[in-house]
Amino acid sequence: MGLARLVALVSGVVFVLVGILGFIPAISPMADMVQGMEVADAAVLGLVPINGVANIVHILLGGILLYGSTSTSMAILILKVFGVAYLLLGVIGLLAPEGFGIMPLGGGEMIVHFLTAIVFLVVGFMMPGEAVDSRSTV
Repeated sequence: MGLARLVALVSGVVFVLVGILGFIPAISPMADMVQGMEVADAAVLGLVPINGVANIVHILLGGILLYGSTSTSMAILILKVFGVAYLLLGVIGLLAPEGFGIMPLGGGEMIVHFLTAIVFLVVGFMMPGEAVDSRSTV
């Protein structure tokens, strides 16, 4: 398994777990306001502000990453697309930390978005032989 597939696989598992953990009050205690954001109703491990929408999005994106990990070309494509998307989310988090009233994008979440973007973009764009699918090589 190449690096792109491994990153997609591990990230997919982490995203799904974070999404699920966001619904568990003992791990993500509910609060009226988290890091000054009214739209956030909890924080995973008290660090990253989330809400129900963010949890569902994390689970869905995790599933896409897990699917993408089944082939090198798909993993690279998904990492590139998600890398750009997470970079944009990080920038939006600077400008609109409450995600226009939909989901928290500022605070700890913004830092996670920028770090995720860096990893996804580096792996997605720096992988040699991206047209080669590791499942098809014999």
